[in-house]
Amino acid sequence: VFPENPSVWVKDLASYLNYKLQAPRSDPMLSQHPHDYPYCLVSKDLRNIIRSLLGQSSSVLELFFDHCIYTMLQELDKTPGESLHGYRICIQAVLLDRPKIATTNLGK
Repeated sequence: VFPENPSVWVKDLASYLNYKLQAPRSDPMLSQHPHDYPYCLVSKDLRNIIRSLLGQSSSVLELFFDHCIYTMLQELDKTPGESLHGYRICIQAVLLDRPKIATTNLGK
């Protein structure tokens, strides 16, 4: 629908993953899971799709990272029920490829 707008592509990716990956929210800090959860559970094929889409959207990755963090934190304050794994997976995928997105903007 928006062939020239990578910002829409990556936000749709996060929303789609949130919708498809329903999970209990009994532990919002995910303390009983490995450090790379839920990304560690993503299939190789899906990882390749995510990497490809993020690679095509490199000009908006910093804004997308900020969007995922901000929106996920807002959703944590709302009524439980909506999965946030899509945001978590996208944040982890961005940081695996471009960790400086987080470290260069710690002042935010």
